[in-house]
Amino acid sequence: MRAESMVHRLRRIASIPVLATLGACQASHGTPVGLDCGSAGGKPQLSAFLYFGRDKDGEDAPKPDGGATPIPDGEWRQFLKDEVTPRFPDGFTVFDSYGQWLNPNTGIVTRQRSAVINLVVPDSPDTIRKLHELAEYYKQKFHHISVGISLTPACASF
Repeated sequence: MRAESMVHRLRRIASIPVLATLGACQASHGTPVGLDCGSAGGKPQLSAFLYFGRDKDGEDAPKPDGGATPIPDGEWRQFLKDEVTPRFPDGFTVFDSYGQWLNPNTGIVTRQRSAVINLVVPDSPDTIRKLHELAEYYKQKFHHISVGISLTPACASF
């Protein structure tokens, strides 16, 4: 594949979480279209996915050898305990993953160990504020320029 085609393709892929977020923001609040949460034993909620790179300076300052400093597991667990849990005490799920992201400032594709947090939460301005607080805190603490957020209306029961 030509370099130009690959860059164009990666930019399209990188925009998917943004498009998903915008689509969810424009969707009507409450129950997803075609679902009757009551008959399914659930209630209208918001399913939020947050995407975190697990390397320090992984996006801002790629090293010439391509290496990066991983965020230690202990620091990651401390972030979950001190920042995520107080904002979302009802619970969340963490997926260890591996991903890539195109840095819009440098045009460099960063590949690194990642984590995805899934929360099923009320669809409210307070929830949105807390999600953005988490992203901003993480970006500042670990010197990232992006934390992905994807939102989808859902029916849920626990």
